[in-house]
Amino acid sequence: MSGTLFVYTDHGQSLPETLAAFAKTLPASGAVALLYSPANCMFARLASDSSLTDGEGNLVNLARVYEARVFHDGAELRWLNDPGPDQAHRTAVLSDNAMTIGPTAAPLAFIDTLPQTYLLWGEGWSGNNRLPSAWSRLATARIGKLDVPLAGVSANNRVLLHAVEYLAEYEDGNVGVAEERLLRLEVNRG
Repeated sequence: MSGTLFVYTDHGQSLPETLAAFAKTLPASGAVALLYSPANCMFARLASDSSLTDGEGNLVNLARVYEARVFHDGAELRWLNDPGPDQAHRTAVLSDNAMTIGPTAAPLAFIDTLPQTYLLWGEGWSGNNRLPSAWSRLATARIGKLDVPLAGVSANNRVLLHAVEYLAEYEDGNVGVAEERLLRLEVNRG
């Protein structure tokens, strides 16, 4: 399956500005956010009003986030903090479909795609009853807990993160992974 991946890039937008623009493109179910800060790595849920909530229903403090990947089946937003004086934060949106999200897209022609699946660490925890209904908790003794915006993760279940890799042919004739886009989370009951 060949096609075009649309890659929109921009510089200098803050994370709240970027989230507000991306939120206008969301499906009704919203999007999953994977956020990195010096203190932790966490999941959040992005709503159409551009608010990010964590597994306990609290608004996420974005002040210390240095990298964000926000995704749904149709597109992925990537944001990287630039702590320098220029604040030239980097933003990219990847989508199989053309979007009206801001700057003009740079099309990336691909010759095929490969589905990828990552297994999140931890297993479903039986104490999920304190989380909002669309959330579950993964836990492992040596690492701790991780709340995921996915309902129905029972005790001992695992969670899969689905992605797709886009293969492109380079000038020298070699084929390689030109880009990867995160898609969704899924309960692995096996």
